[in-house]
Amino acid sequence: MKKSTLLTEKLPYFFFFTFALYWFIDNSLGMQNINYPAILLMAFMGFQFVKSKCILGFTTGIILAVLSVVFFLAVLSDFHQPIAPPQKFIIIGALVGLSCFAMALQMAIINYRKLYIR
Repeated sequence: MKKSTLLTEKLPYFFFFTFALYWFIDNSLGMQNINYPAILLMAFMGFQFVKSKCILGFTTGIILAVLSVVFFLAVLSDFHQPIAPPQKFIIIGALVGLSCFAMALQMAIINYRKLYIR
């Protein structure tokens, strides 16, 4: 029981860490530049994964949830093109946006429950 609870508590941090790692590697290999926001996000999520702070995790979850909704709406704004290959990328982008929203919401809810119990 304790391992499954630990897994569900740490899953959003691991998800966003791997998401930032992919973002960093994609920019490093594709455009040959350093992506400093991805490095900061990886460092922050790594810190939260190791030493979880409730208030910091709750505010991070809310901020990431809002940003993922903005990302999802930005992806859906490009949905007016009827060509098949761009639609595939739009659907993948929408699924990524929704999964980021779900993980951020889970992060905020878990940390809110920790704050409410104390």
